[in-house]
Amino acid sequence: TLLRMIAGFEFPDSGRLSLNGQTLVDNTHEVPAHQRLIGYVPQDGALFPHMT
Repeated sequence: TLLRMIAGFEFPDSGRLSLNGQTLVDNTHEVPAHQRLIGYVPQDGALFPHMT
């Protein structure tokens, strides 16, 4: 869940999420996922479930 929050797929219910001194999410703003420069590759076939 933490990695999904850093990547921008999940959002915390409260608090602040910071990475390398940059606040990604807090109560007032959110950095869009495409501007975070974070890559995330899930272990399961989430994108193309019919391909393995």
